[in-house]
Amino acid sequence: MPKSAVGKLLKAIFLTVAPALIDKDYHELTITSDARLRTDASIVGPVIVTPAEPTLTPVGYQQILAVDDVTPTGLIVPVGAKYAWVQIENGDSRWRDDGPAPTAAVGFPLLQDTGFFFQNGAAGLAALQFIAQSGTINVNVSYYA
Repeated sequence: MPKSAVGKLLKAIFLTVAPALIDKDYHELTITSDARLRTDASIVGPVIVTPAEPTLTPVGYQQILAVDDVTPTGLIVPVGAKYAWVQIENGDSRWRDDGPAPTAAVGFPLLQDTGFFFQNGAAGLAALQFIAQSGTINVNVSYYA
């Protein structure tokens, strides 16, 4: 296949697949192929278009101690933070990020010594609230830009 045809094929694949993969946090694409392009055949090896992994920069840490099962607690989000790793210790908890406060019985459950990666920008991080299901918990948060 002539080089110009290969280029046109890659451009067509890129224009078809890339828009579905690109969001505001990904700015470049990586194109890889596990097969050689052949000039004597009309078949091009598999082309995989994947978004580049964002580079995370640590911007802060927060530990909230003794969160009880009565009063929901939010985060103090550092300037520039868009992502966070949240981990709960000393008990089970619930969390919400949609506005209403969680209760000991309502919200997404998060078990003791488990965590999750939250990536919804600074406003999303500021909306997160936690509460213990019973007793008290500690909330550990690492923030990233």
